[in-house]
Amino acid sequence: MSSRRNFIIVGIILSLVFAIKLFSSIMADNFSFIEILLWGTLAYIPFVLAVLYPQFKQQDERTKFIRQKGMFVSFILTIVYLIVITLINRSDLIILTTQDLIQLLISLVFITIFSSFLILAKKH
Repeated sequence: MSSRRNFIIVGIILSLVFAIKLFSSIMADNFSFIEILLWGTLAYIPFVLAVLYPQFKQQDERTKFIRQKGMFVSFILTIVYLIVITLINRSDLIILTTQDLIQLLISLVFITIFSSFLILAKKH
């Protein structure tokens, strides 16, 4: 139980950092969606790990199935993200720098991986 509590404590701390970053960027009129998404992703991951910890602590077939299926779903969705971002960038709807593109993909991939783990754990 202590590891689960540790994940929640880290999640609360990162959520506070996320809220401070969001508030300060809005007040300074320097809002960066990509940066806020990164901090939101960092705040999201510990809470998901706290929920998944009791199940992932055991190294059984169910856990291996959840991880394998979750990574497969994440791989497919990452390809979809790349296609959509490429189409948006080509059509000049949104112009992304390489750094913004990489940060966006990192956030989306991490959110997708941990969300798919959470959904598959609840489903099975």
